[in-house]
Amino acid sequence: MPDEEQTPLPERPAVFNRLTGWIGGLTAVVLALAGLRAAYQQLSPPKAEPAAASAVASPVDQTAENSVVDESAVAEEAAEGSTEPLAYTGNYEGRAVTLSWVDGLWEETDGEYVARYEELSRDGTTINAIDRDRKTYIRWPIAGGMLQESEDRQTWTDSYRAEPVEDGTSAS
Repeated sequence: MPDEEQTPLPERPAVFNRLTGWIGGLTAVVLALAGLRAAYQQLSPPKAEPAAASAVASPVDQTAENSVVDESAVAEEAAEGSTEPLAYTGNYEGRAVTLSWVDGLWEETDGEYVARYEELSRDGTTINAIDRDRKTYIRWPIAGGMLQESEDRQTWTDSYRAEPVEDGTSAS
């Protein structure tokens, strides 16, 4: 075989050489940025909320706020016939208010106004939810009681008394 004559390969056009260089360079930049992002996420301390709480918030409530419940798990539990109420009624400034579980969200309505809250957590006694559009948090006892509102999860104000609906154990 050493005696055989090899035919030279045709030379690649210069544009292909440049294109290969650009693709390799961009790949290296993307990989470097991804590595920097991963390193930053591992090195940066987790963002913690201030430890000071208002006189209204109790330690049980703060534990409930910091625990996260997967919304799909909550929906599955509701679908499996949970005994926890899925509808509440109350009276806010003389208007009848309904808070009910609809399509994976807590929907609060007074007949005219509708607010939708994403459930953040539940600890067996309290439900915490957020209206992300208005940046308003609400919490209320599962068995019924005073519904409270907050904008910062630190200072809570009483809103209205939410009482479970008798047949509110099935999704609407």
